[in-house]
Amino acid sequence: MERGMNGMKHKSILTRKSRLGILLSVFILGCVFFSQFLPDSQKEGSFKRTDYSLPFSPKTSDPNAFISRWDTTLGDGADQIELPIYLSGNYNCLVKWGDGEQTAITSGSSSAATHYYTSAGIYTINITGTIEGWRFNDAGDKEKLIEIQQWGCLRLGNLGGYFYGCGNLELTAIDSLDLTGTTTLNQAFRGCTNLGSKGDMNGWNVSGVTSTSYMFYGATSFNQPIGNWNMSNVGDISMMFYEAAAFNQPIGSWKLKNLVSLTGVFRAAAAFNQPLNDWDVSRVSNFAYVFAWAINFNQPLENWNVSSATTLYYMFWNASSFNHPLNGWDVSKVVNLHNTFCFAENFNQPLNDWDVSSVTDMYGTFSFATNFNQTLMDWDTSAVSDMRYLFNKARSFNHPLNAWDVSSVTQIYGMLSDADVFNQPLDTWDITGITDLHGMFWGANAFNQDLSSWDVSSVTNFYQTFYYCESFNQSLESWEMSNATDISYMFYYNLDFNQPLNNWNVSSVTDMSYLFYWATSFNQPLDTWNVSRVTDMSYMFNGASSFNHSLSNWDVSCVTDMNRMFLHAENFNQPLNSWDVSNVHDMTNMFALARVFNQPLFNWDVSNVEKMNYMFASAEKFNQEIGNWEVCNVTEMTAMFCGAISFNQPLNNWNVSKVTRMNAMFTDAASFNQPLNNWEVSNVIWMTYMFEGAISFDQSIGDWNVSSVSTMYDMFESVKLSTQNYDALLIGWSQLQLQNGVQFSGGNSRYSSNSADARQYILDTYGWTIIDGGSLTDSFILTSDAGAPDEDGSFLLSWSECYEASNYSVYQHTGYITEFNTTLLSIASQIIDLSLPIIEYSPGTYFFIVVANTPYGPELSNCLQVVVDYSNTLNITYPDSSAKLLQGKAIFIQWNSTGNIEYIKLELYDGNRFIMEIVANTSNSGMYGWLVPTELGESTEYRIKISDAADPDTFAFSEYFEIYSDAILGFNVSLIIGLIALSGVFMVLRKKDIMKKSY
Repeated sequence: MERGMNGMKHKSILTRKSRLGILLSVFILGCVFFSQFLPDSQKEGSFKRTDYSLPFSPKTSDPNAFISRWDTTLGDGADQIELPIYLSGNYNCLVKWGDGEQTAITSGSSSAATHYYTSAGIYTINITGTIEGWRFNDAGDKEKLIEIQQWGCLRLGNLGGYFYGCGNLELTAIDSLDLTGTTTLNQAFRGCTNLGSKGDMNGWNVSGVTSTSYMFYGATSFNQPIGNWNMSNVGDISMMFYEAAAFNQPIGSWKLKNLVSLTGVFRAAAAFNQPLNDWDVSRVSNFAYVFAWAINFNQPLENWNVSSATTLYYMFWNASSFNHPLNGWDVSKVVNLHNTFCFAENFNQPLNDWDVSSVTDMYGTFSFATNFNQTLMDWDTSAVSDMRYLFNKARSFNHPLNAWDVSSVTQIYGMLSDADVFNQPLDTWDITGITDLHGMFWGANAFNQDLSSWDVSSVTNFYQTFYYCESFNQSLESWEMSNATDISYMFYYNLDFNQPLNNWNVSSVTDMSYLFYWATSFNQPLDTWNVSRVTDMSYMFNGASSFNHSLSNWDVSCVTDMNRMFLHAENFNQPLNSWDVSNVHDMTNMFALARVFNQPLFNWDVSNVEKMNYMFASAEKFNQEIGNWEVCNVTEMTAMFCGAISFNQPLNNWNVSKVTRMNAMFTDAASFNQPLNNWEVSNVIWMTYMFEGAISFDQSIGDWNVSSVSTMYDMFESVKLSTQNYDALLIGWSQLQLQNGVQFSGGNSRYSSNSADARQYILDTYGWTIIDGGSLTDSFILTSDAGAPDEDGSFLLSWSECYEASNYSVYQHTGYITEFNTTLLSIASQIIDLSLPIIEYSPGTYFFIVVANTPYGPELSNCLQVVVDYSNTLNITYPDSSAKLLQGKAIFIQWNSTGNIEYIKLELYDGNRFIMEIVANTSNSGMYGWLVPTELGESTEYRIKISDAADPDTFAFSEYFEIYSDAILGFNVSLIIGLIALSGVFMVLRKKDIMKKSY
């Protein structure tokens, strides 16, 4: 019994061991298998890079040791580590490098602080003793330091920048850094993007520190509690959390009694939103950038004593969440409010109690403060010199400002730009010291107040003053404009403005571009303006759809740019022939869409013009003589007359030798049909769409040198040149050295046999794609109603119309006809009809052609063969190749025949093998009913032979067809056998499983 028990026990032990072995094997195999599916980055870190760091926690090591981990594969990748000590430091320490080597350091020599490893990897360095002085300052092996596990004996020194640039450093140490001897923590962890939130810095004794500026600048992941720090001696915390994007710890309890500087302290600290209302900022004068880009900050600050403040420069710039009261602040010493609330999108608090009497700079103070709408009427602005963009895009602001004293202001441009709802009187403002009003009311869509009292005599720049000021329509005629030099864009898209301006003295103005751009209501006289100094009139009346006043006496002799000057000036139609345009270089789109303009321009000297693109595009009425223009310097004529549907004037004398672009030049110029054969176009590279839709144009341009043209896509789309002109084009161009691969459209033009070879030569030699109306004979097709062969010798010849044919002649021959010759037998000549009956021809083979008589010579149709044959023929029409006949089912065998056959015989074949006789003799009715025998085998190559019962030599076979049985289609015996076998296997496996469980 015992032996049996021992045996059973032994067996149990073995079984357990076996199971453990199996489990271990499975585990190992699983690890191997799993590793194959790891990302490459994890394979590298887990399997390829050796980690020589200490396996134990710092808690079990020497509490006085400075313990850090380094990765030699980072940074420069060299297998070395250089500690950031320096010559003036104090050192007497032992460094254990983590690879079994150690070094005693007694000075700040770099040679003693550098260690070389035999292999790359991660190493834990343990330093004990005295180490006073540590500073990377964005240099050395800064990227190799990856963790500080324990501060121990480390003292930083007092130079700042201690861990500056250690982008891979993570702080996990929970002991306190000894800051004895350290008064500055400037840039201590600057650029340490991986600091994280695991360590404990809250217990640090910073009571001796006086500056923490830039301490965590760029430490984007830092978020460790430091609210317990004693900051009582710190005077400078400027930029301390600049770009510390994750930091959001309570520090409102800091006692900052010596604080004098906090510039940009939370700049771009995107997550920070903690109370700070108890901070003592009474000594701070510079509040620049304090909360700039602190997009989540929204805490009360009304308790702050800012009485020492002199600048709030960019203080809340893009603090997009901030919206707390500040009206109690004493800002009496502040001189700079530059962009203070710029982009503070939610801010909307009263500020009317602020004493801003010392402020000189209000540039952009509320720019993009889209919700701000508080009264500021009590502000004393008498000292302000800069109000540029003050309310730029302050889209909600609409409060009175007329009481403001702006007499000291020298810069005010853009002040109310895009202030969408602002519409308050400003007529009492003294702006005599202002020289620049550009963009002043840009986009102030609601503004419509009287400004006639303004003294603008000192203003030189009116650029965009009322740009997109859609509602403004006030009198400005009294303005003294004698010093103005730039009035470009002044009334740009000012939809309602229509006030007299003829009294303006614009004699000093040089730029009038875009002046009335889409000022759709403006229609006032301007004939007294002295524009003799103006050089730019581009877009001046573009879209000024109402304007139609005389400008003929203007002196435009200095103007160089008239690009789009009257584009979309749909009602303008005034004489301009007296203008001296000899200095103009650009006339692009000048009269485009000036739909009623039709004035003489033949006196214009355009010899210096280089661009005439779209000049008269869609100038629908224009049809004036300009054939004498000297266009010798023009290089671009794209779409010049596109849509100029009335224009039809001679241009053949133009010197276009410098033009490179003529694409769409006459597109849809529906009336134009003038000779252009003298044009020298050898430099033109683009002719795309050139005459598209110019439906009247039919001139010869075969003499053009188009050897440089690379694109002619749709050149004559929808146009039909005469065959004579199109022939000349193809023949002339075929003699040139053309560009390869050009896609040319000849529209609906058709070529004759005279140019067929030239056309083919262009296709074959240069690989052109030519799309046209085809040859004259392409659609000139001869057909007949005769059968194949014809049975009675009478049939009708018919043909389609040949382009420009006056009449037709029909010829017969004994063989195929490929060209017209004197051997042809004429059977009809000079007939107008498109058909000819042929009667009682004898059996035989005949060949016919039709010759069309055209202005370009004879054009031949295709050659048609007609066979006249009275012999007997048979043809089975069913079953055909698509037929599938079921055994035992009745069908009708169908056929047709010619000649004189009374009875037919039907037989069944499988391929060439005779199977059975279907019927020996039945009338030639064209149909015979047949019951498909059930005993026939399945096949797809059955066919039926039909023959003349009286003449076995007259026979025909049907197409091959299929006969099938009514058994189940696709039945797979192998599949059934396989399923039976598979079910047997499952039964065996199931039986074995039951037997196992029985043990």
